Amino acid sequence: MLFRSTGEGLQSQLDHIDEALQEALKQSNSSLLDELFMQRIKLIEPLYHHYPSTSELMPTCSLHFQGFLESKEELWKLIMQGEIPRILAQVNVPVYALHGEFDPIPAVETLHFLESHLTDFHPTLLKATGHFPWLEPSSAVECLEVLHHILSTPRSEEHTSELQSH
Repeated sequence: MLFRSTGEGLQSQLDHIDEALQEALKQSNSSLLDELFMQRIKLIEPLYHHYPSTSELMPTCSLHFQGFLESKEELWKLIMQGEIPRILAQVNVPVYALHGEFDPIPAVETLHFLESHLTDFHPTLLKATGHFPWLEPSSAVECLEVLHHILSTPRSEEHTSELQSH
């Protein structure tokens, strides 16, 4: 399970939306798919934050469900074909990942996978934050400090690729 406990009421709402999404997929109703997807996102969005009030700082956006499905399916196809390690081996620039301690995606296991397949990978774990550390009151300053350090440090002085904790 990616998220902290959702509670029965929320899980029931998500199950209902998921059933409606499946029905809308059968009907190829793209506008209904997008509407249901946005309802689902709105319900789970607070689970991406350590502080629920962070939701108030999120910009309004709209998502295209069919595009989401297609990109997810393509990614899983590449994963199942074993293509991701080959693709990652071609990356020849430093890759930095700031990961919130309470961020459900990507899972910490993803960071370890990237660490084993990228030659110049620098993960940083930010404590007491979720998916948007620059918005969380517990981590906004620290997140910006880490970014400043990354951007102002010459490549020859970069850190090792071990998961740094802040």
